[in-house]
Amino acid sequence: MGGRHSLGERVQTSGTYKVSLHGDARSGFEVRCVEGEHFPPTPGGASAHYKLLYLAAGSKEESKLGTDRN
Repeated sequence: MGGRHSLGERVQTSGTYKVSLHGDARSGFEVRCVEGEHFPPTPGGASAHYKLLYLAAGSKEESKLGTDRN
């Protein structure tokens, strides 16, 4: 779900992202990011990247997936 994103890019989809250090797919932790904000700095600095794991409830992308929660 989603591509790789870098530090400072604007978040396009609210949700939970995995933060990994460049070249180490096993490293990482999860952060919540909000659409319109920038991806936050990490201890890995510019070598870190973000990958969307879970959409936030009510995000604009959720309706495209047909996951109506009502």
